[in-house]
Amino acid sequence: VISRLRWSPGPLADNQVVFGYIDRINGTMEKDVEDYLPMSDGGDIPEHRMLYFRRVVDGDDAITHLSNNIIWDRAGRVDRVLDS
Repeated sequence: VISRLRWSPGPLADNQVVFGYIDRINGTMEKDVEDYLPMSDGGDIPEHRMLYFRRVVDGDDAITHLSNNIIWDRAGRVDRVLDS
């Protein structure tokens, strides 16, 4: 999912995308996809801790629009990135 968002042109290429992940201490957190580093490159978030990816739109009210902007969600089995 991360590679597709970073390298494939398409409707998601121009939007800011964040991902939600489980932090062992703080619970669910979010981070920009652009700031993600794989563990092999010195990153600190393993891919198996990622829960969802969502678009962030200017003026976004995260509570109101969260479900409309989800593009990939592990638990909900939503995949608008790879269309699988």
